[in-house]
Amino acid sequence: MNKYIVEKDKLINNINIIKQMTDSTVIAMIKCNGYGLGLIPFAKILTENGIKILAVSEIEEAVTLKNAFPETDILLLTSYATRNDCEKIAENNIIATVGSVDSAKALEEAGKKFDTIPKAHIEINTGMGRCGFDYNDIDLILSLKEYNIDYCGTFSHFSFSFSKNKNDTLEPLSSFKNCVEALNKNGFATGALHISNSSAFLNCKESHLDCVRVGSAFLGRILGSASIGFQKVGFLESEIVDTNFLKKGSNIGYGNTYNTTKDTKTAIVPVGYAHGFMTEKSRDTFRLRDKIRYILSDLKTQKHYVEICGKKAEILGRTGMFNIICDITDIDAKPGDKVILQANPILLSDTIEREYR
Repeated sequence: MNKYIVEKDKLINNINIIKQMTDSTVIAMIKCNGYGLGLIPFAKILTENGIKILAVSEIEEAVTLKNAFPETDILLLTSYATRNDCEKIAENNIIATVGSVDSAKALEEAGKKFDTIPKAHIEINTGMGRCGFDYNDIDLILSLKEYNIDYCGTFSHFSFSFSKNKNDTLEPLSSFKNCVEALNKNGFATGALHISNSSAFLNCKESHLDCVRVGSAFLGRILGSASIGFQKVGFLESEIVDTNFLKKGSNIGYGNTYNTTKDTKTAIVPVGYAHGFMTEKSRDTFRLRDKIRYILSDLKTQKHYVEICGKKAEILGRTGMFNIICDITDIDAKPGDKVILQANPILLSDTIEREYR
């Protein structure tokens, strides 16, 4: 009944725009079940359209991709220093991330077990503060030469590339380049360099190094992308399961937050927050003014709409766990009619089928 429809022509359009915008190698970031599009079908479209490197954050997804696309480079962007995890990486010929001396030790030992020299990219911390070597700690990074690992790349992460202040991107970029230069001067081959995520890819050409890491831009779900020609690649599709008639002054939903202002015909649509609809990512990553904007927005009633029979239908009352109620007073709609909803696929439940059209 509920499906997230991925429009292949729009996805391919976005892939082609990204490829045309850079001379760098594009690394497709498809973590979290392909940003909600479905890991394998999304990867298939990418590889069929010229993308040679796929990147994820979890070992399970890396192994799944390597089994499905054995000739494609799979980059795991999380640093692991645990024996079992490193053995999975080495056994499946996945490109690892080395973000500590312990991770290098564990990866080398895993390589010995499987009689292979593991490949890895070195992670440099330039401000994200999650994993990786501090960009000033050159001697510690140079000590990685002691381990029998093929270091085929070096990368960092931007923590604030969506900032309007370009220095928030240029300063960590400069720190990364200075670190790489110091390593090279000491005879350390750093391999392919990359730091750009989708925001930096669009807004900071200087961050296009040997490679660029692109994720949300493929989906057309990044600020400013529409002006370049990107398109949102999908929508949530449901249907009306029943209709109802409510008199003026009737309550709708929990909390008695909505009362009808007129006699109203409603449609019941079986999509709710249990499916991930009308939820959002955490707000703790934004600037103070963004937080203030969110608070002010929450204090006033916001209207949200779906599309029914080609017309806008307002969602009435609070979103329920398994349904929403829509106003179809002026729409000739009936049970079984399709409902089109806008939703971020990465937040949608895996119980909702992904269908490529």
